[in-house]
Parts: sequence; C-alpha cells; structure tokens
Amino acid sequence: ASVRSHGPRPQRYLPDAVGKLGEDSLRAEKRLQSLHGTSPEPVSPGVLPDLELSVARSTLTTASTMDPRDGTSSVEMWRRAFHAEAMECVNAMQAVVERTKFSHFATRFDDWRKVDLKATAQVQMHVKELTRLNQSVEQFLHECGSLSNMVEFKDSFLDLNQCVSELTIAKREMTANIDTIAERAAAKVASAWQTEAREAAGRQHARWKEDHSRWAQLESRIGQLQDEMRELNRVVRASTASGLEALKEHLTDLFK
Repeated sequence: ASVRSHGPRPQRYLPDAVGKLGEDSLRAEKRLQSLHGTSPEPVSPGVLPDLELSVARSTLTTASTMDPRDGTSSVEMWRRAFHAEAMECVNAMQAVVERTKFSHFATRFDDWRKVDLKATAQVQMHVKELTRLNQSVEQFLHECGSLSNMVEFKDSFLDLNQCVSELTIAKREMTANIDTIAERAAAKVASAWQTEAREAAGRQHARWKEDHSRWAQLESRIGQLQDEMRELNRVVRASTASGLEALKEHLTDLFK
C-alpha cells in the first residue's frame, strides 16, 4: 500500500526536474547575453513540450553543426534541442512508469522484508549467544579472580608439583630396577651358558677319549693283522720252497 501511495511521485519529479533544467538554461542564456550586451528574448517554458520531436532532432543537428561562438541564435538552438531531448526522455520514462506494475514491487519488497526479518532474527540469536558467552566468560574470570579460587589453584599446583616430583623419583627407581634386573638376567644367562659350555666340553672330551681308545684298539689290531700276514707270508714261502724242492727231487728221480 505504501508503494502504491508513492507511485505518482516519479511522474511529478521528472517534469519538475526538466523545468528546473530549463530555468538553469535560461539563467545561463541571460548571463551570456549580458556578457555580449544584448537583451534576452523571453521564451516561455510551457511552449517546449509542444515541439515536435522531429523538429527538435533537426534543430539539434543544425545546432551541432554551427559554431557555438555565433551568439544568441546558437544558444537558443542548443536550448531548444536540449529541451526537446529532455522531454523525449521524460515521455519515455513516463511510459515506463505507467507500464510498471507496482504490485510486483510490493511483492518484491514483501519478500525482501521477510528475508530481512529472518536475517534480523538470526542476528538476534547470535547476539544472545554472544551475550551468554560473554556472561559465562565474565563469571569464569570472576571466579578465577577470587581469593578462595586462587588458594585452591595454588594448592592444586603444589599437588601437581609434588606428583611430578614423585613421578620423577619413581622413574629413577624404575630405571635403576631395570638396570639391576638386566644385570641379573645377563649374569644368569652367562652362568647358564658357562655351565652348558662346560658340560658340552666334558661330553666332547669323553667322546674324544672314547675315539682315542677305539683308534688305539684299531691300531693294535692292525699291527697284529700285519704280524699275522707277515707270518703267513713266511710260512707260505717256506712251504712253497719246500714243495719246490720236493718236486724238483721227485722230477730228478723220475728222469734218472
């Protein structure tokens, strides 16, 4: 409704603006004529809207081709051309305003108002949240700044320092215990390894003794076998020689 009530304002504003521009041009013309020493020719501004647009365009074309230093006629042509073009713009803008549907603008303004209300509500919620956070921070700072809280904070800090000291001592003791346990484990492992090494050396020494006795027995048997082989060789040779002698004697007896 507010948009419709303000609808005719552009139609009144544009002619007023054109009229003011015309008055400004008349004042400028009077100043130029006073400088040239000529009397101004009165022209009624109401006559300008009755000019044809084609005549105004031809006047504008003629004025644009003339030298501005020609005097009052040139200024008058420029003024009329300006008023004709201004009225053409006014008529075009009036036609646009008349074709415009103000209900569309009202709808758009209503939509914008709803969006603004939504944004305003969100901003209010954010402001309330910030206010609540600010109050919480102020309360926290107030509680932290009280004497009892400072005493509690000091006691808590001292307890924390004591806990840290106890943890440091426990860490040192734990490190010492770990070193002791590692040394003991290493000693046990070394002792067990030495015991196993001694036992393995004893078993190996016993095996070496058994092998040595076996080799000694084998060597003695081999010696005995060699002696028996030599004796057998001697006996075989002796028996062979005696047999040859007996054969030789027998053959000799046969061929006598």
